[in-house]
Amino acid sequence: MFYQGDLQSGIGQAMQEAKLVGCFVTDGGEESQLWENDFLQEGSLKELLAEQTVLLRLVAGSQEAGYLAAIYPLPKTPTFVLIKNGELKEYLASGVTKEDFMKRLGAVLESRVPTSQPSNPSSSSSTAANTPASMEPSAPAAEPSPSSSSSNPTTQNTRIEQQTASIAATLAERSRRLEAQKRAQDAAEKAKKAADAKARKEAAEAGNPRAVGEQKYALQQAQRQREAREERARILKRVEDDKAERREKEAVRKAEAKAKLEEEKDAVKVVGESSASALPARGGANAKECAVQVRLFDGSTIRSRFPSQGSLLKDVRPWVDEKQEGDAPYTFKQVLSPLPNKNIEMSEEERTLAALGLTPSATLILVPVSDYTSAYENNGGLVSRAASGGYALISSSVGLLTGVLGSFLGGSAAPAPPEQAPSGPPAPSAAINVRTLRDQRRESGKEDQQFYNGNATNFQPRKDDDDGKDD
Repeated sequence: MFYQGDLQSGIGQAMQEAKLVGCFVTDGGEESQLWENDFLQEGSLKELLAEQTVLLRLVAGSQEAGYLAAIYPLPKTPTFVLIKNGELKEYLASGVTKEDFMKRLGAVLESRVPTSQPSNPSSSSSTAANTPASMEPSAPAAEPSPSSSSSNPTTQNTRIEQQTASIAATLAERSRRLEAQKRAQDAAEKAKKAADAKARKEAAEAGNPRAVGEQKYALQQAQRQREAREERARILKRVEDDKAERREKEAVRKAEAKAKLEEEKDAVKVVGESSASALPARGGANAKECAVQVRLFDGSTIRSRFPSQGSLLKDVRPWVDEKQEGDAPYTFKQVLSPLPNKNIEMSEEERTLAALGLTPSATLILVPVSDYTSAYENNGGLVSRAASGGYALISSSVGLLTGVLGSFLGGSAAPAPPEQAPSGPPAPSAAINVRTLRDQRRESGKEDQQFYNGNATNFQPRKDDDDGKDD
């Protein structure tokens, strides 16, 4: 039913056969399917279209539909257009009923039926009848020559091709002209809108100075805010760059520190291995000897080496006693800088030096023992001290007894003890170094001491002293 070719070839075919050009523009929708499968399939209409038209099926949005739309606008689809030699014969758009569709197309196509009927016999007969007899001899001269009759088909094909090319060129030119007009119209509308907006703005500024000031202030505020945002973004970027730089520096520093630490560990390991290989007997807890350094009470320092299986009690202490002046007791303290120092108890001195952790070397300090009692003195030894203590105990007992008897017997017996006191040895009192209040009064020689009784301003003598004097 539809012509299987493009728009240009279809127009050429229609001009060659002196037919109409029918363009059916479809979008594949429901109404387009209805037109194609129902309206155009009616028997009488289908026969007329097949006889008098070259029917083209154009898809909406295609290039060929664009050429057609440049001449005849296609706002809706489906659309049916009938054209004869560039002249519009019928235009049917979406929304047409079937009856109207059939009626309008049938009217156009049926009007062409008489003219499309072959009329050559009748015309020739009428012409022959109306032609005078005198004109008959001239008829052979009017007959075309064989060469001219043979060239007619070629001339007709050339003319058809020229007309087809002319129509295609006209369509393309019109399409370009419509596009240029549309662009010019859009530009004019845009310029008009800009001019109207400018005119309204100028009118508003002229009629309302306050609005102009507010607008200027708004523009200034917008510019300040934009500058503030840019400054904030710049500061944030700088902060981020500084953070990134610090992180890089910290990473480099950590890497350098780690590398340095690894180097130190390797160096220590190498030194330890070399020292262990050079002095295998003097390193660590397995050393056979222990280098001991001792600081004495006078601040001097002594050094020596002892077997690691030796002890402080058997080996070190006798050696220190030989170097130390005096016999003051002491204990040892191990110096563990930078750790706190460690006190070594007397009970630990029997352990080996290796067990105490003093190998391969150690520094000790003598710590004096406080609150001790010496068993040896410079005043005669233990025997003389015991004798003087016994004599002092006996003399004090005798003095106490005589004092008690004197208090019962009266003043006659009281002076006897003072006479015997000087005869006793002075060593015990000097050694004991005990003095009583009576001894102090006796040494001072003041027998007339007076005391304040707490109730009056006068001083009164002691009653016992007065009683003794009276007696």
